[in-house]
Amino acid sequence: MNDQKIKFFLIQPIIYADYRIIDNNLYYRIQFKINLTNLTNSSSPMNIIEIKETSKSLKVYGNIAEGTLLLSGKSLPENAREFFTPVLEWIDTLSASVPQKFQVDLDIEYYNTSTSSIIYKILNKLKQESKNREVQIVWHFEEDDLEMEEVGIDLQEIIGAIMTLKPKKSQDETVWVK
Repeated sequence: MNDQKIKFFLIQPIIYADYRIIDNNLYYRIQFKINLTNLTNSSSPMNIIEIKETSKSLKVYGNIAEGTLLLSGKSLPENAREFFTPVLEWIDTLSASVPQKFQVDLDIEYYNTSTSSIIYKILNKLKQESKNREVQIVWHFEEDDLEMEEVGIDLQEIIGAIMTLKPKKSQDETVWVK
């Protein structure tokens, strides 16, 4: 075979492929498409997003089949846009997915300024998605962390009724004895 070319291109939610083979002056062309909305395997990479927590980045776990997304920990990445791009892209796949209910848990201890704009983008995407399905966003904060509670209140005012605030007991309840 003298020449082989294969092209894949993704136009959500369909993958198109164009395969060309040129052999002894014969030209073969195979075209096919895969409709991703028909793939229902819950372990498919399109359905699950998982990013391990580090000292500077959040734990991210989302499963479209279960209708869940969790962001927890501290967010201090050097490049927040780069870190959150897969999360934003994953949220975009919701519009082609099946679940009628989607639960988002935000259990963020601290985040830097560059993360704040990305969190706002994530929440706006989810607000848009709430037009197509039931979306519930829960902002978890330690009950003695007034700053994160205020952040949650501010975001709730922007996002609306789909967001609720949920205080949790402080993990550091050390009792000091004299």
